Amino acid sequence: MKAKKTTKIIAATAAAVLAAAIITVPTVFAVRGNIGGQELPKDFTDGMASADAALAPGASTRIMSSNLLVHYASWGGEPAKPRAKMYVSLIEKYRPDVVGLQEVCGSWFACLYHNLPDGYKFIDPLTTGLFVHMTSMIYNANTLTLLDSDQVVYSEGDNSRLRRVVWALFERKDDGKQFVVTSTHFDLIRENQEEEELHTMTVQAEEMIALVNELGDRYNCPVFSTGDFNAKEDGRQNGEYDAPEIYSRLIQSLTDTKAVAREKKAGADYGIEEPTYDHIFLRGNAEIEQFQILSQPYLTPMSDHYSIFIDAAF
Repeated sequence: MKAKKTTKIIAATAAAVLAAAIITVPTVFAVRGNIGGQELPKDFTDGMASADAALAPGASTRIMSSNLLVHYASWGGEPAKPRAKMYVSLIEKYRPDVVGLQEVCGSWFACLYHNLPDGYKFIDPLTTGLFVHMTSMIYNANTLTLLDSDQVVYSEGDNSRLRRVVWALFERKDDGKQFVVTSTHFDLIRENQEEEELHTMTVQAEEMIALVNELGDRYNCPVFSTGDFNAKEDGRQNGEYDAPEIYSRLIQSLTDTKAVAREKKAGADYGIEEPTYDHIFLRGNAEIEQFQILSQPYLTPMSDHYSIFIDAAF
């Protein structure tokens, strides 16, 4: 009899804890995500007001990639709220259909989840409790229908919340065309760990390519692979630490959309021909009408990476 009573008490306690978690988690994120009191810098509002955010002629879909930079001071990050206020304004201005996100810490997730423009949704962002998938994706549910999605953690990597591939199959609401987008964040080559990290990044590249090929074959549609690959087109800036070997491996199987874009644009703070860690690769058939690096000076405070986007036709 005592055992049954104890079991009932444990069950009731567990139910209470679960109920509290259901209530507490959204409340915590709501408080952490309140950016109402944040002021946008004047140069930012002026710059955004004059920016040409029109979809390139002939294009049907805009895909963006953004490494947001976590708020952790040890990573070089600053508080997320002021930067999130700017980023939400950027999304509202450029209206991408899909955005591959990297370094989505808890603060960034809270700020975006409660403040994104109407229609934008996260894809399976939470792990358990207050932890989030730091490699993530958002999409515009007003223009797209989400048909399928999943996440794959790399077999090797220093952080399973970050070193993963998030993918989703979308269908355009206006014409029924389908496409896949992936988002990822590779490891990086660190001093005194060059050989080990290059091996890890090579494993990640091979696993991502295999997944992209499998998705392309499964759904018979274009696959756009966004992300911070920690690999530049060449080593002109930081030599082996820019992992040009990884970039070379990626373009053996995938197309760098910047290389084939009809029109290329960038801001004054980083030129279009400069090598980048962030890329949008393509597997399949699509015309890339525009590739742009959002490197305008007024966007520089948002992150240590500039967002990039493509306007594609397929």
